[in-house]
Amino acid sequence: MIKSILTQIWNQRRSNSWLFAELLIVFVLLWYCLDMLYAFAYAERQPKGYDLEHVYKVSISTNPMQLVLCSSEDSLQNFWFKPMEEVFRRIKQNPDVESASIWLGSDAYTRNTVFQGYTTDSISVKDANIRYVSPEYFDVMRIPIQEGTGMFSADMNAFESTSGSSLSFASAEWNPAVTPLPAVITLELADSLFHAHNGVLGKEFFDYYTGSSLRYRVTAVCDHQKTDDYARYESFILTPLPNRFYRMQAIPFISIRVRPEADTNDFATRFSREMTSRLQVAPFYLFEVRS
Repeated sequence: MIKSILTQIWNQRRSNSWLFAELLIVFVLLWYCLDMLYAFAYAERQPKGYDLEHVYKVSISTNPMQLVLCSSEDSLQNFWFKPMEEVFRRIKQNPDVESASIWLGSDAYTRNTVFQGYTTDSISVKDANIRYVSPEYFDVMRIPIQEGTGMFSADMNAFESTSGSSLSFASAEWNPAVTPLPAVITLELADSLFHAHNGVLGKEFFDYYTGSSLRYRVTAVCDHQKTDDYARYESFILTPLPNRFYRMQAIPFISIRVRPEADTNDFATRFSREMTSRLQVAPFYLFEVRS
């Protein structure tokens, strides 16, 4: 019976050719959809390289009616640096905040990315996402360190600060005033620059477009990182906030890690209600709190 059916199908193969073509197209599309769903599911299970549970981003803005022209270093200190330092200090003093950090650069779960090119030989350029961060950033984001944990404090997460000022960010291994600048790079960037994942501590590289005047030294190598749950792993570099950002009067983001018992569904609303008046330090004010 089966043989007879197969023989009949074969004899009518010309009239059935469109049917076979339709089945082939359906099979290819179904295979493509299943492969894409599998890729999404696999990517979602891969670690992002940081832990965002109980982490919120605090956005600070400025009141244009209170801005002061900072034409000198003294005015910049008095009317920009110190007010920002006071805002950051008050956020850290909130009893619900476990730790806090200041940063600028490529952001997760957004299209806000900052790229820069790096090289070791002035010939080949390796692009990487860049984040300018305070030393507390590694503690807030729980970034796994693959190599170079000896540069860190006892909790193996945060650099041990030796500075009394919240925003100067001077530390034994995280100082924006030294040359070459300290840098934590991901495994991808280590492989691109030095063709190795291990044994790269202390090696130097520099900015491709600025030249050897802007040099970096590998302080640590961190785990793979990606910009969202489904993205591919990309090259990242984390380095101290340079002084030029303050001279440009750039407004950094503030990330806070909230104590687990305080991280309720209404935390952002409650934090905004409690801190809006406290963070009105001219010319700054609280703009947004987002998970």
